[in-house]
Formats: sequence, C-alpha cells, structure tokens
Amino acid sequence: MKRFRFRLERILGLRRQTVQLERIRMAEAIGLLRAAEVALEAARRARSAQLVATGELLRRAGEVESVDGAVLARELVLRAELERRTAFWSGRRAQASKAADEQRARVVEAHRGVRALEILRARRRAEYLKEAEREERLILDEAGAVGWVRRHLTGG
Repeated sequence: MKRFRFRLERILGLRRQTVQLERIRMAEAIGLLRAAEVALEAARRARSAQLVATGELLRRAGEVESVDGAVLARELVLRAELERRTAFWSGRRAQASKAADEQRARVVEAHRGVRALEILRARRRAEYLKEAEREERLILDEAGAVGWVRRHLTGG
C-alpha cells in the first residue's frame, strides 16, 4: 500500500506560516501598546509633579502675598502642555490596545484554521491506517488459506 499522503498538506503549511506571521504582528502590536503605556505613565508623572510644583509656588506666593504674572502664566502653559501630552498618550494607548486585541483575534482565528486541518489530517491518517490494516488482514487470510489448501488438499 502507498504511504499516507494528506492532500491538504500544502494548505496546512501555509496556514501554519500565517499563524507565525500573525503572532509576529501581535508581538509588534503588544510592543506598541507597552510603549504607549510607558509614555502615558511618564506624562502622568510629569503632570503630577507639575501640579505639586504649582501648588508649592502658589503656597509660597500666598505667604509673600504677591504672584508674578509671568511665572503663573508659564505654569499654566506648562500645565496645558502636560494635559495635552497625557490626553495624546491616553488616546495612543487606547488605539494600541484596540489594535493588540484585534491582532489577538486574528491569531486565534488563524490557529483555529490550522487546528481544523490538523484534526482532518488525523482523521484521514486513522482512516488510512484502518484501510492498511484491513488490506494486511486480507493478504494474511489469503496466504493462510493458500497454505491450508496446500497442506490439506495436496497432501503436503
């Protein structure tokens, strides 16, 4: 009997390559997510530090009972910039999170396609082995019958 050959082996190989490619893309998406999270955290820390510094400036100005308008304006501009950065990185993080989730779904879907073909391949192989065993039994039965006929009918 011929050796087992799965007709969809090439497709299975292509699907396995697709899974690997999607996993690479997922790793890239997760890397972008991590970078956005780090940048967002840095922006939040800078904003918090600026708020503390502004509070300290206002406290000292209250003790002296004078506030330099230029310093206060600079603090307000810095605060607005830090708020803008925080909002920007928060949006980037949300986009990166969505992209990573979508990529995870693509990996799962690609893996399902591979798994389906692997299950089909296993079934086809089991059918092949069952058929090979049946053919082997037929050959052995025939050989046994020929031997029996030789021994009993020909006297030999």
